[in-house]
Amino acid sequence: MYRVMKPIKTDQGVVPVGTIVDASSWRNVRALVNMRYLSPVAEQVSVAEPAPKVVKAAKPKVEKAASSEE
Repeated sequence: MYRVMKPIKTDQGVVPVGTIVDASSWRNVRALVNMRYLSPVAEQVSVAEPAPKVVKAAKPKVEKAASSEE
C-alpha cells in the first residue's frame, strides 16, 4: 500500500494527494517512490474518522423583561 504524495495523472483522471493505493501491480512503483510521488505505508491502515464539524453558535438574544409597574 502506498500514499500518494503528489498528484498522479492517469488515463482515468488524476489520483489526488493523500489517496492510499495498492500499487503492487504497477510497473514503475520504484521510480514513483524515488521521485516521491508515492510513499509506502503500513499494511494495516486505520481510517481516521473525520473531525466533528465545529459550528460557532450565535450569541443568544436576551430580551429585556417588561417592567411591571403596579
